[in-house]
Amino acid sequence: MKVALTGGGTGGHAYPAIAVAGALKAEYPDCELLYIGGKNSLEERLAAEAGLKFFGIKSRKLQKLVSPDSILTAAALARGFAEAYGMLAHFRPDVVIGTGGYASAAVVMAQSLRRGKTIILEQDVIPGRTSRWLSRYVTKICLAFEDAAPRFPSSKTVVTGAPIRSELLELPSREDARKSYGLKPNVFTLLVLGGSQGARRLNEVVADAMPALARIPVQVLHQAGPKNIEEAQRRADELAIEGYSVRAYLDDMRSAYAAADFAMCRSGSSTIAETTAVGLPALLVPYPFAHADHQRFNAESVARGGGALAVVESGLNAEILVEIVQSMVSSPARLKEMSAASKKMGKPRAAFEIARLAVDLAGS
Repeated sequence: MKVALTGGGTGGHAYPAIAVAGALKAEYPDCELLYIGGKNSLEERLAAEAGLKFFGIKSRKLQKLVSPDSILTAAALARGFAEAYGMLAHFRPDVVIGTGGYASAAVVMAQSLRRGKTIILEQDVIPGRTSRWLSRYVTKICLAFEDAAPRFPSSKTVVTGAPIRSELLELPSREDARKSYGLKPNVFTLLVLGGSQGARRLNEVVADAMPALARIPVQVLHQAGPKNIEEAQRRADELAIEGYSVRAYLDDMRSAYAAADFAMCRSGSSTIAETTAVGLPALLVPYPFAHADHQRFNAESVARGGGALAVVESGLNAEILVEIVQSMVSSPARLKEMSAASKKMGKPRAAFEIARLAVDLAGS
């Protein structure tokens, strides 16, 4: 069996594609894989790190409005389509799996015109432009959220969850995880995540709240993002509070999740997929400028299920954060209930479900 994977523009699309590739390699070792994505892109590097054969095509972000730039976008899409069609004709995949992002549009469309089997993954409650456009042409649509189902043809959809990295399927002990990050073993631990690039507003709020959090006591493991690390580290140095650890990246996410009692993070689909898979209750703060405000809808979906609290960025400040964290520290039973609800919503084996669906389509 041959499978081509595509999905790029951001790590949020590339990482799920790589997770599905990992599941295919683990469950179906004879499967031949090819990753098709944007030339000289993040996904090209990530595919190489994952040991995947990569073919680069021309790509450009789809525009929301008609503008002079739309001509360049159309030209890039046409060129990317021609390149993708040629490679697919050569590789002849049984199935193409697209995980969203503008780089995937040309590849999925090329496979559809070849009358080949196609799967796309929609990771948000509110579908992106690429998924909406492709939905009429593809064979199957895998959804991360059940709330997204009414927006697609029911005959094509299946709720699989969003793929996560396989190493998160088994976490270390809390004691070992906290030790690896230099945290105290018996202090309530807040994990702050702003996504791969960090979130400046979350950085500001947690720094402002840190003196009060330390008195509870709460220790904080804070991923500030590479663009904001200097500012965040300066604030941390000024505060000089023991138990406040600021990092640009958290290289060992297994230990970061295992160490935490509670998280504050954005509500991108990958973050939600991971926190629910490990059953980590969270305060979700949607990125306010996300397309169609989709992060707010993601956060509200998890909050309705009881696995998180949702607060819009404009309504978040240090006092509110301290109040929420204090309520979690004071009520272990509530925290345990939220953890169970989060875990119930999680779909840690989503990558394997999508891989199995691909195999079934290839054989049909």
